[in-house]
Formats: sequence, C-alpha cells, structure tokens
Amino acid sequence: MWLKISSSSGPKLVWKTNRTGTVFALLQSPTSGCNLSSLDIKGCSRIPAETLVDLVKALPSLARLNLSDTQCDAPVLAAVASHCQQLLELDVVDCRRLSPECLLHLAYDPATGSLRCPTLKVLRARYLMRKPLPHCMLRHLVFLLLALRGLTVLDHAFVPEAVCVIHRRQFDDAPVAPEFPSLEQLARRRMSAHSSHRITLALTELDKVLLSCLPGVFAVCPHLADVTLILEGSPGFGQDFAPWRHISCLTLQCGDDSSWDVENLLPMAAALGAQLHSLTLSNIFCDDASSFWTLLGHCLNLRKFWVEFLTSEECESDEEEAVEALEGNFSPTPHQFPHLWNLSLMYTDTGYTIPSQNKAVLTACLVSLLKHSPRLERLFLSCLPFSLDRVFEKLLELPGAALTRLQKLSLTEARVSGSTIHLLLSSENQLSVIDLSACSRIFRADYDDFLRRARSEGLELDILWE
Repeated sequence: MWLKISSSSGPKLVWKTNRTGTVFALLQSPTSGCNLSSLDIKGCSRIPAETLVDLVKALPSLARLNLSDTQCDAPVLAAVASHCQQLLELDVVDCRRLSPECLLHLAYDPATGSLRCPTLKVLRARYLMRKPLPHCMLRHLVFLLLALRGLTVLDHAFVPEAVCVIHRRQFDDAPVAPEFPSLEQLARRRMSAHSSHRITLALTELDKVLLSCLPGVFAVCPHLADVTLILEGSPGFGQDFAPWRHISCLTLQCGDDSSWDVENLLPMAAALGAQLHSLTLSNIFCDDASSFWTLLGHCLNLRKFWVEFLTSEECESDEEEAVEALEGNFSPTPHQFPHLWNLSLMYTDTGYTIPSQNKAVLTACLVSLLKHSPRLERLFLSCLPFSLDRVFEKLLELPGAALTRLQKLSLTEARVSGSTIHLLLSSENQLSVIDLSACSRIFRADYDDFLRRARSEGLELDILWE
C-alpha cells in the first residue's frame, strides 16, 4: 500500500508499507502528526475501519483526505465530520463498504441535529457499495447539496438530476433516512438562514447535463465554470448566453439520437470563445472544415483542445495528390494560440466519407494551428483521414519554426511514414514519448531504426509501436 502525507510545515512524503502500524509511526514523527494537512491512503484496503476512525481523530488539521478504495464506512465519515473541522476535500470513490445513505453522516449529526463539514468544498463519491433505487439516490444527493453549503464539486453521476430536483422544489416531508430530517425541512432551514425564497448552490462543476435542463441548472448553480453538456435533438443553443458567463471549461458531447455539426456550435463559440480555457467536442460532425477554423478563431485563449469528429474512410486509398492539389484553394487566416499546450484531434468511423476538398482544408487548418501554438507540449492525432507527412514537412521546414516545446506525441492509427519520424528526431523539440501504435505505414525495420538512432544520439525518448 502507498501512504502519502503532507503538512503545512513540510513537503509531501510518500511511503510504501504493508503494515497498518506504520501509519501511526509516521504520524508520530516530527514532520507530521497533528499539523498534517493532507493524507492520501488510496487503496490501503488492509487498514480496518476502526483504525481509520482513530486515524482521523488524531488529525484535526486535515484539509485534504483521500480514503478511496479503503474500508471507510459510516462511523469513519462521522469521525471525519466531527474531528476534521478544516476539511476542504474528501475522496471516498470505490469505498465498497459505504452506501449512499452513509454519506449523510458527513453533512448532519443526528445526535445534535446540527449540520456538519461547513468548510467542505470537494466531495468525490462515485462507485460506492451498492446501487440503490434512483429515487433514493437522488434524495440522498439532494440532502448533501442542501446541507453542505460550501460544496463546489460533488462528483457523482446523479448530481445533475439532483440539481433539477432542487430547481423544481420536489421536496417531501418524509425523513430522508432514520434520524435525519426531510428534504422539505432542510430546504426551509436553508432558506431561513439566507432570508431567501430561492435556493442557489456554490457548485462550479457539473458532468453530463442535458442541454434541455441547462436553464434550470443555471438558475440553481449560477457559478458554474466547468460543464459537460449532452447535446440532444435538433441542433441549436438559443441566443441567451449570459448565464454561461463563468464557464471556462466546456465539454460538448453529442447524444446518440442527435446530429450536431461544427457549424451549429459557432454562435456559442462567438459568445463564449474568448473566456474558454478548455474545450472538448465529442461525436461532432464537420461537413465544412472551414467552420472548424472559424470556431477556433473565436477561442484564442484555449489551453486544452480535444475534438473527436465523426467520419468514415472506407478504404485507405491514396488521395494525397488530390488533397495536395486542393490545398492551395484554402489559406486559413493565421490565428495565434499563445496558451495552447494540449491538443487532441481524432476521427471515429461512422460510414460518412470526407470529400477531398474537406481533407485539404483540414490539413491546412492543422498546419496553421500547430505552427501558431508556441507552447504546445502534448499532441495527440489519431485516425486522421489524410497523411500527416505533409503536415509535419510544412511545420518543420525551418529549424525551430514549430513544436519546439513538444514533449509527448501520439500518432495512433495515423498515416505517417518513417521519414517523418526521422524529421521529428532531427528537429528542435523536447520529445520524451512518441506513440506510433497501429500506424500501418511504420514497419518493424523502421521501429528498430528509430531505437538505434535514439540510443546512438543519447536521446531520452520512449518510442511505442506495435
């Protein structure tokens, strides 16, 4: 098992141990003990729950506690709530002895009728002991959201539904569990404390929110900054983006029953692009590749960009000459991406074939994007329906012209040849990993040649291939 501890007076310590007694031996050392601010015992499943109770009682200064995949149970959570008054973050993911009902002990003390954990901001609680009926699970999560007033992150799959319950005020007078108040009582208590008839939450992150539910979600969670939206039905956002004003990290995932194209995202990009630091597009079509470049032109402050386009390439017919001939028909307006450090672009086969014109436009866009991203450190290009040889040739025409900070490069299932990899090895960059898995144009002889060159030139580089 691994034990990670840190305190405000010293650096984080990492310790590997198979003895639970070692935990207490470490905590008695001068570098830790009662001033410990962070404890990570993820996966320490041999520590009994009774020992965990004693452990958290001895650590009143904890701000961060990771109990994921341990024997944590309801008494442990009650001890955490009673003794760790400065706790900011708690992780109980994969705690199979915890039921969702046990989480209530974090938020409320049945013995005194008082709320607990007023400082708790982050609670991660996926994959617990059992899956209750959705109605019961929702009531437990609503209870937590109402009682833990400082929560900015509640990591559980049903949280969006719980937020919608609060928006609709679907509370009842039945106790949420024995010795616990009802949701109606808790809601009245919260509104009374704030002298308000409206309940708002401090949540800043939400995962997998249906687009149709977004207005209600924003009404309850006005401070959302990191959101994953499931795009449904006919494409269209509406035009009121004022409630989105705090969003800096946005994931758009197309639902199974809908078909969204990049062009449908342009109104959103025009309104929000400048404030976005992270943008993820999943299962999106791109019928007109110039729309892709228009979208990026609105998002110049991105630090991370991840996109999965839906498409198909029925066979790997060599169309490079046709694509090359068409490239001159589209010259993308140069956009500068001064903060972009992580870029992923991939395609998924759906039976839809990309015209050569679109491939030429995408090739030109990719060259321009990479050329004008001076801080790029991680690049992932997978299953692209055109050759990457010309992309890298254009990028690396001049020494030090592009990709000088690149550290990790993944070209899985890409159309790339050995000569391009040699070009990368000769260029100025900081590469430590190149992943060439399933590249049909890279052969065993090429791979062996890459390894020999890396050894002879003293390159600290891992090259993956299969």
